[in-house]
Amino acid sequence: MKAEVVFLALALSILCVLGGCQAAHKEKPAAGGVAEEAASPVLANTPETWRLLGLQRLWGVQDFDENVEILRAWMIADYLFLENSRHFFYVFNRHTGEYVFGLDVGAPVTHDPSYFAPDDVLYIVAGASCYEVELKNRRVPRTLKLTFAASTGPAVDLLKLYFGTDNKRLIVMDRKGGFYMDGRTVKNAIHSTPKLGDNSVFFGCNDGMVYGVQRSDLGVARKFQTGAPVTADVIVENNMVYACSQDYFVYCIPTVQPVTGKGDFIWKVSLESAIEESPVNIAGRLYVKTVSNGLFALDKEEGKTVWHLAHGERLLCVGKKSAYALMDGRPSVIALVDNDTGALKERIDVSGYEFFATNPVDATLYLVNSRGGVLALREWDEAAKENP
Repeated sequence: MKAEVVFLALALSILCVLGGCQAAHKEKPAAGGVAEEAASPVLANTPETWRLLGLQRLWGVQDFDENVEILRAWMIADYLFLENSRHFFYVFNRHTGEYVFGLDVGAPVTHDPSYFAPDDVLYIVAGASCYEVELKNRRVPRTLKLTFAASTGPAVDLLKLYFGTDNKRLIVMDRKGGFYMDGRTVKNAIHSTPKLGDNSVFFGCNDGMVYGVQRSDLGVARKFQTGAPVTADVIVENNMVYACSQDYFVYCIPTVQPVTGKGDFIWKVSLESAIEESPVNIAGRLYVKTVSNGLFALDKEEGKTVWHLAHGERLLCVGKKSAYALMDGRPSVIALVDNDTGALKERIDVSGYEFFATNPVDATLYLVNSRGGVLALREWDEAAKENP
């Protein structure tokens, strides 16, 4: 069943010239597809529905643990992590559904885990400890004791771990030895997880600044001032930093500090609501959740709004043509949005599932209930065998 689609022109972009560097300063979102949600009925969550929509069951688990409530779910590399109320992790192979191993951290996990792909190692901050998890070997070789209160998970390179803190400092630890190495003081708390660039580590700050700190000596190589705290994680890609501020704007800024008189940003666009959550970065798009104005898909090159889902709560994954987004409110509903036009194609009732892992890698949905039951659905692949 196809939804009616209404395309609205939301705003005209205003071009400004900053000292010879042209930057598109958009006070309102650029025009993009706007889904008419009320016109789409909600379909039942059945195998027939998913098959009709071009998805198939990849694997499933029935109520993995009936005695302990699940709190969160993450998709990390080839694994699906479920954290329960006793702060125990169940780790599944996300492709096959095989239960791989369990991990007891014994304290609340305070930040999203940080994955270091070259070593296939995961860092999990829980309480005053940072657990180093070797995923391939299914073991925890070390637990690093933190002598500071980390307010973020770490950025990870070959030699160092970089943590944000509430005491206005970026803290650097030796990754192999686990000891404190150095720190960089800024003007306010850091709640934006540091991200690595070629030579610097970038992060947002509650003073509204985006900082780029050199990895070699922690000298400040890049500063950019927004109008409000930057608590969402930044995206660093192709010599650009994409930062979301609570001043309603998304910014695209070069990683190198411009010389005096040159433009300080490439583009910025207002989404007319504060932005507290980290954007999802997939191919040429940023998917940005606002506090009160729904979910936006932005073109990274120009900052234009490709589509806007007014009641979108969270992007789950993107397929060949459709984006799959969780809607706000209860019961839980997943929307299928045409990723090119913003047309709302279908809505599916997925009540009974409370947790959803964001998947930036492929078109697979992970639906999790409070007892650890999992339903993994993927877009139909004729080359793959259909699971019963």
